[in-house]
Amino acid sequence: MEFNKFMEKQWKLIVGVLGVIVVAGAIATLLTVRVSQKEHSAQERYFAAEKKMNDLKNKKSDPLAADKKEKAKPEVIDYSGVKKDLEKIIVDFPGSIASQMAALHISNILVDEKNTDSA
Repeated sequence: MEFNKFMEKQWKLIVGVLGVIVVAGAIATLLTVRVSQKEHSAQERYFAAEKKMNDLKNKKSDPLAADKKEKAKPEVIDYSGVKKDLEKIIVDFPGSIASQMAALHISNILVDEKNTDSA
């Protein structure tokens, strides 16, 4: 009996609380989806930059390209395009996993270029 009286008096409050819970859940879901979409696009751009870098490294280490009779000269690989792509990923997606991986690749490139101070 008391429950019925309580429900008759407080039905607006109960509906309001339930409405706030539903709205909060919807907002949390939208934010989660947005963050995962942003991380996905960061990973796509990182993958493209990493593919460029791996292609450059594979050109360097291709054993068929160097003649076995001649002494192979150490090739200098120009990573400037890849570094720009990786730096852009870091700037565009700070705090993402892709930007962390891009920072690691940049430091490896700088070490390869004997630029350890910047690494």
